[in-house]
Amino acid sequence: MRLQRILPLPLLLLLALCGASISAEDRGVLISPGGAPRPLQVGRQYLVVIAVSSYQQWTPLASPVRDAREIKDILVSRYRIDRLYELYDEQATKANILRLLVRLQEEIQLDDSLLILYSGHGHLDKSSNTGFWIPVNAGTEVYEQQNWLPHLQLRGLLANIKATHLFVISDSCFAVTLFRPPAPSPTLRAMTSSGRPTRTSAGRCSPRGPPRRFRTHRISPSS
Repeated sequence: MRLQRILPLPLLLLLALCGASISAEDRGVLISPGGAPRPLQVGRQYLVVIAVSSYQQWTPLASPVRDAREIKDILVSRYRIDRLYELYDEQATKANILRLLVRLQEEIQLDDSLLILYSGHGHLDKSSNTGFWIPVNAGTEVYEQQNWLPHLQLRGLLANIKATHLFVISDSCFAVTLFRPPAPSPTLRAMTSSGRPTRTSAGRCSPRGPPRRFRTHRISPSS
């Protein structure tokens, strides 16, 4: 029987994907003002996957749902996942995304860990320097911005999630604006994958992230 890994999932992915050195706080030892470390309490591990390939009005994308499901399958098979929430294509409306994030605010406790993966269109309103996730039911009128999900609103939602370890992967164009300092939460770790953006016939950014083999290789120990 394969033993599933039970270290905090976002911390494991941060190590696997970024290969960065980490501080004492990130190793699960919280340094209190008095100097006494608090051992890491491993709570429930949450995985949220949001991916859109088939848009109602925006240009379809070839791989977000396929890639997100592949990454989800690797994580579920190799790591302990206590709660899994998935929104694909027609499920990934703006209302459903907001409803899920508010639910996580109410459900997640301090010792829990949360990994959020978003893959789909992103957009930047250059007039206000505001970035957006583009849900499946988003309109295309740049002034109405119907059902667009602003990064600023996402930052506020993430800031009110109590998880000690919170890791967001945003595989979309202009994702970097979601994580501009100051961070929405001191516990947030993030990875953006805007890849090699190209322009669609409608003039919008179409994400072409790192090759699927690279993305899954970095989180799959057997690759």
